[in-house]
Amino acid sequence: MLDRLIQQAIQQVLTPVFDPGFSDSSYGFRPRRSAHGAAKQVQRTIRRGRRFVVDMDLSKFFDKVQHDVLMSRVARKVRDKRRLPFVRYADFVIFTRSQRAAERVFSGVNRYLTKVLRLVVNQEKSRIVPSDGVEASR
Repeated sequence: MLDRLIQQAIQQVLTPVFDPGFSDSSYGFRPRRSAHGAAKQVQRTIRRGRRFVVDMDLSKFFDKVQHDVLMSRVARKVRDKRRLPFVRYADFVIFTRSQRAAERVFSGVNRYLTKVLRLVVNQEKSRIVPSDGVEASR
């Protein structure tokens, strides 16, 4: 119970600080956002001609996240050195018009996540797939 109370207090303080900077395409664990809304955006994106999907999965994010990197990014917006680490995460997909573009995006995002953010990309679950199969696989 105490753990949940602390999490809620942190959420109430940090959500107004970080949420306005999130992309409109980000749906995971955000106020007034849902999986239903994300599914509708996927459908709209596919109808606009995006035929390939880079489906990225991070391996054991909470176990592997580099807290020094995370806290340095949090510190850019939150100046209080006493706040505890707080992370919200959901897997993500990126839509492209071609297989070749998807391969370039996959490579670039993979490199950024592993080299800059020092996260572990789950290579077995991360993939490039045609967009017509993305809804069924999620």
